[in-house]
Amino acid sequence: MGWKQAYADLGDTRHAIEFAEQQLVIAREIGDRQGEGGALHDLGNAYADLRDWPKAIGFHEQALAALHRIGDRRGEGLALGDLGSIFAQMGDTPKAIKFYENALTMAQEVGDQRGKSYALWNAALALSHMGQREEAINRAEAALKILEDIEDPYASKARAVLAEWRTKTPQH
Repeated sequence: MGWKQAYADLGDTRHAIEFAEQQLVIAREIGDRQGEGGALHDLGNAYADLRDWPKAIGFHEQALAALHRIGDRRGEGLALGDLGSIFAQMGDTPKAIKFYENALTMAQEVGDQRGKSYALWNAALALSHMGQREEAINRAEAALKILEDIEDPYASKARAVLAEWRTKTPQH
């Protein structure tokens, strides 16, 4: 784990931003496009933690473009998912769902099972928020199957939320 992540994990977002900014400068100086995309992604996440939505969106859009230029489809999927999460936090649930759907497409294209499960799960949460519980349950079930298949530790939490949704959804 690097210093940037350590600061982020400790909630010291300002120091995490400083390290990500340094990483960005260095990556650009040496032509490390993958590092540039990673630094932009980290900056987007840091500004999202600060709820500075315009900066968070801007950095994630830059990361998306940088990752697209180098053909990092998995990274593009992560950036799309993060943009979805930002719009969900901002209350723009329909826009969030569009980003999650695009993240799902990317994950499917590259065979990223974890990315696929997270995109499905996040879309399920957004759909539930919109009152579309049946569709949310369908997405959550698909996500849970993948989470269990890959033995992701998040599976138990997903299973619990899904069970709660099922008890609150009228049966036909």
